[in-house]
Amino acid sequence: MDTVQILCTMRDVDSFLDVLASDLLPLSIPKICTVVVNADPHTRGGLNWRAIPFWHKSPSAYYFDSYVIIPLVPDFLAFIRRNCTTGTIMGDSCEG
Repeated sequence: MDTVQILCTMRDVDSFLDVLASDLLPLSIPKICTVVVNADPHTRGGLNWRAIPFWHKSPSAYYFDSYVIIPLVPDFLAFIRRNCTTGTIMGDSCEG
């Protein structure tokens, strides 16, 4: 999938915010939203997308990568830590 296909697929998801490149992640986001993030910077096509939902009632996020790519892209971890107090990464708890 590419950015346009993901935008079209996600447009009916109430919490969907945007499709973002790993090097263009915002400093802050609304407390309840879902973002789709590309592991590549905006200058590359992007082949590995991740969805990260953030929940308001519990300031947390859940990160799952079906390919289980380790290490986690550092920009993703920083983004999650900036926007929630706790996060779950591939099934492990991660304090922000």
